[in-house]
Amino acid sequence: MVDRLEAEHRNVSGILDEVEDSARSLSEVEGNGSRQRLADGLARLADDLLAHLSYEEENVRSTMSRLPGL
Repeated sequence: MVDRLEAEHRNVSGILDEVEDSARSLSEVEGNGSRQRLADGLARLADDLLAHLSYEEENVRSTMSRLPGL
Protein backbone atom coordinates (compact mmCIF):
# COMPACT_ATOMS: atom_id res chain seq x y z
CA MET A 1 0.00 0.00 0.00
CA VAL A 2 2.79 2.42 0.88
CA ASP A 3 4.59 1.79 -2.40
CA ARG A 4 1.39 2.50 -4.32
CA LEU A 5 0.71 5.70 -2.38
CA GLU A 6 4.26 6.93 -2.95
CA ALA A 7 4.02 6.16 -6.68
CA GLU A 8 0.70 8.01 -6.89
CA HIS A 9 2.17 11.00 -5.04
CA ARG A 10 5.00 11.13 -7.60
CA ASN A 11 2.47 10.86 -10.44
CA VAL A 12 0.32 13.69 -9.09
CA SER A 13 3.43 15.80 -8.56
CA GLY A 14 4.44 15.24 -12.19
CA ILE A 15 0.99 16.22 -13.40
CA LEU A 16 1.11 19.37 -11.27
CA ASP A 17 4.44 20.24 -12.88
CA GLU A 18 2.88 19.79 -16.34
CA VAL A 19 -0.10 21.97 -15.40
CA GLU A 20 2.21 24.70 -14.10
CA ASP A 21 4.30 24.57 -17.29
CA SER A 22 1.13 24.73 -19.39
CA ALA A 23 -0.17 27.71 -17.43
CA ARG A 24 3.15 29.54 -17.84
CA SER A 25 3.26 28.87 -21.58
CA LEU A 26 -0.33 30.08 -21.88
CA SER A 27 0.68 33.51 -20.61
CA GLU A 28 3.66 33.58 -22.98
CA VAL A 29 2.01 32.23 -26.13
CA GLU A 30 -1.63 32.60 -27.00
CA GLY A 31 -3.13 29.74 -28.89
CA ASN A 32 -5.55 26.88 -28.75
CA GLY A 33 -2.74 24.35 -28.34
CA SER A 34 -1.60 25.91 -25.08
CA ARG A 35 -5.13 26.13 -23.75
CA GLN A 36 -5.88 22.55 -24.73
CA ARG A 37 -2.67 21.33 -23.08
CA LEU A 38 -3.66 23.11 -19.87
CA ALA A 39 -7.24 21.79 -20.00
CA ASP A 40 -5.98 18.24 -20.61
CA GLY A 41 -3.54 18.51 -17.73
CA LEU A 42 -6.22 19.77 -15.36
CA ALA A 43 -8.58 16.96 -16.40
CA ARG A 44 -5.84 14.37 -15.81
CA LEU A 45 -5.03 15.94 -12.46
CA ALA A 46 -8.68 15.81 -11.39
CA ASP A 47 -9.06 12.17 -12.41
CA ASP A 48 -5.79 10.95 -10.91
CA LEU A 49 -6.02 13.00 -7.74
CA LEU A 50 -9.61 11.99 -6.97
CA ALA A 51 -8.78 8.31 -7.54
CA HIS A 52 -5.70 8.63 -5.35
CA LEU A 53 -7.55 10.38 -2.53
CA SER A 54 -10.29 7.77 -2.60
CA TYR A 55 -7.77 4.92 -2.41
CA GLU A 56 -5.82 6.70 0.30
CA GLU A 57 -8.90 7.35 2.39
CA GLU A 58 -10.10 3.77 2.18
CA ASN A 59 -6.75 2.18 2.92
CA VAL A 60 -5.15 4.59 5.34
CA ARG A 61 -8.30 4.88 7.43
CA SER A 62 -8.55 1.11 7.91
CA THR A 63 -4.85 0.88 8.77
CA MET A 64 -5.00 3.83 11.16
CA SER A 65 -8.06 2.41 12.93
CA ARG A 66 -6.00 -0.63 13.92
CA LEU A 67 -3.37 1.48 15.68
CA PRO A 68 -3.72 1.72 19.44
CA GLY A 69 -4.91 5.06 20.79
CA LEU A 70 -6.47 6.29 17.55
